[in-house]
Amino acid sequence: METKGPGLVDVFLEQDMPSWVKVVIHGSGVHTCNFKSSKRQHWGGGGGGLPGADRSSRGREFRRAAFPVAPFRGKARGLPVRSRGAGEPGRVRGCCFGRQEGFSFWSPSTGPMAAMQMDPELAKRLFFEGATVVILNMPKGTEFGIDYNSWEVGPKFRGVKMIPPGIHFLHYSSVDKANPREVGPRMGFFLSLQQRGLIVLRWDAVREEVDLSPAPEAEVEAMRANLQELDQFLGPYPYATLKKWISLTNFISEATMEKLQPESRQICAFSEVLPVLSMKHTKDRVEQNLPRCGTECKSYQEGLARLPEMKPRAGTEIRFSELPTQMFPAGATPAEITRHSMDLSYALETMLSKQFPSSPQDVLGELQFAFVCFLLGNVYEAFEHWKRLLNLLCRSEEAMMKHHTLYINLISILYHQLGEIPADFFVDIVSQDNFLTSTLQVFFSSACSVAVDATLRQKAEKFQAHLTKKFRWDFEAEPEDCAPVVVELPEGVQTG
Repeated sequence: METKGPGLVDVFLEQDMPSWVKVVIHGSGVHTCNFKSSKRQHWGGGGGGLPGADRSSRGREFRRAAFPVAPFRGKARGLPVRSRGAGEPGRVRGCCFGRQEGFSFWSPSTGPMAAMQMDPELAKRLFFEGATVVILNMPKGTEFGIDYNSWEVGPKFRGVKMIPPGIHFLHYSSVDKANPREVGPRMGFFLSLQQRGLIVLRWDAVREEVDLSPAPEAEVEAMRANLQELDQFLGPYPYATLKKWISLTNFISEATMEKLQPESRQICAFSEVLPVLSMKHTKDRVEQNLPRCGTECKSYQEGLARLPEMKPRAGTEIRFSELPTQMFPAGATPAEITRHSMDLSYALETMLSKQFPSSPQDVLGELQFAFVCFLLGNVYEAFEHWKRLLNLLCRSEEAMMKHHTLYINLISILYHQLGEIPADFFVDIVSQDNFLTSTLQVFFSSACSVAVDATLRQKAEKFQAHLTKKFRWDFEAEPEDCAPVVVELPEGVQTG
């Protein structure tokens, strides 16, 4: 389907939200996906036995995510929509407006908070020992979540209690008051919470986001003194998914969190961008050798060239480590350039010494941080960074012998991460190549060799067998890296 206008995909599910929904969109630009389930998950005043619940309330749960989608080569095609779940799949309807391009969105299944059962004594102890995050004035209907769960908040919602100490990701999407079905892009922020800690935040009605400015100490202490009175307005942390959350974040330290999160601390699915050059006037376009805005484009390439160059607003981008672009040392011979282009250990060691000089293991924290930002924050740039970083790690054969503990932990991380995504998620819609299978194929060919640490080799062999059984991925075929590789030599380097 090729039509004009903004990209919008609606998926209606006749029954509960399945474990994931995959929507493949074709075209370029920014797209919005709405997901509607026949049962409402309502938190803090909307059902399920929570305080202030309206037990007669009925509605639909909305899931929306907006992604900037990178262009790809190939003709725009239609919109296939699929759903999968533990039971019978729900009936799915899909409609697509706009020239839209290959991208797969999926959402982990969520469960109603009210379903959590807990011993009263344990709940009491967790209330006093766990951390509490108070969020004042969050509008009714806002989609709010912490870690691996999300809900629609009710009118009496004031925050979350009984939160275990550690790193947590809180995320939310604002709703349009005039049209509650219109949900904004997901935003989120990381918090490092201490035992018995109390964080007090407020909703900024003007910017439609959580204000992360620290509350005055006097207000925090007053809130702490009245915490038991506030209890009825706080939702309990969903401990049913705590083990899964820890498995996805166990290498993210507070230092890693502070290093990577944006200066604004807000992580948004939509990057806030500004034009590099304002070009408000015609003379500005003339100075840049650009045609007048009213003139017709003669080609698709000309149309792309006319688009203004954009950059992220200062302080809003995630501060991921800069990955090496040159894979070999200066002055390398042609033979050395070829070797370093096939085994990326030099590039990896360069990055580790520069970005993680005291603890190379911290690179795993960044890998997990990027995955969470994509998985729960819907940040496409985080997914791209995760892929590039994983590719660098998996194609560094020499580094595996030096950092075998790091690679043993990498296998554990991938085991849990790959458990959260469908098998064909990484398949390129144009070439049908699977990024992950080709990358891991190279990894296994190195990690399963007799030259590496025995523990790493055994774990790699078990992981390979697990992936082969679960996803039916073939790692026995000859890796692409075994084919002849054409390496471009730097200017001035002579062969022979």
